[in-house]
Amino acid sequence: MNLIITREGGNKVKSSEILVVYYSLEGNTELISTMLRDKLNCDLLKIEPQKKERKGTLSKYIWGGKQVFLKEEPELKPYTLNPEDYQFLFIGTPVWAGSYTPPIRTFLKKHAIKEKEIALFCCQKGHSVSTLDSLETLLSKDNNNVLHKGDFYEPNSKYLYDVRKQVETYIRNVITKTTIKNFSY
Repeated sequence: MNLIITREGGNKVKSSEILVVYYSLEGNTELISTMLRDKLNCDLLKIEPQKKERKGTLSKYIWGGKQVFLKEEPELKPYTLNPEDYQFLFIGTPVWAGSYTPPIRTFLKKHAIKEKEIALFCCQKGHSVSTLDSLETLLSKDNNNVLHKGDFYEPNSKYLYDVRKQVETYIRNVITKTTIKNFSY
């Protein structure tokens, strides 16, 4: 696939300048992120906390909710990609207690994400509007242009064909906010 994004002033952003950043506990956000990477032929950065996450149903909600309400910032495992080197970011998170996850909070505090084009997405089992709105508000403070917000309802519980179609629609919605030429699947 040959993807060319032309920014204002004619500067071109190559697919190598696009980064998908995500955190995933149960694999939903990872599924969407890898599909985006495969469709866009871009880099992928998985954010992981140093401490292992709890995955048991009840303990997951108590543990995750506590982290969200206390605005905790867990230490992250090291990674080699620097989001500041990219012009276009996709940022994905599960929804925890109506918010984005603490690992994403840590990631955003750690990096000076400024003057980027950004598309946000979340995976959820309930309500996602405030999650994406609060991320957009946070990122907009540094002259970032949040082009699109999309949510995916439990993608691991659906047929892969349907999920792929949702991802393609999400990409098309992002494209309508930019000037993209030679885009094909």
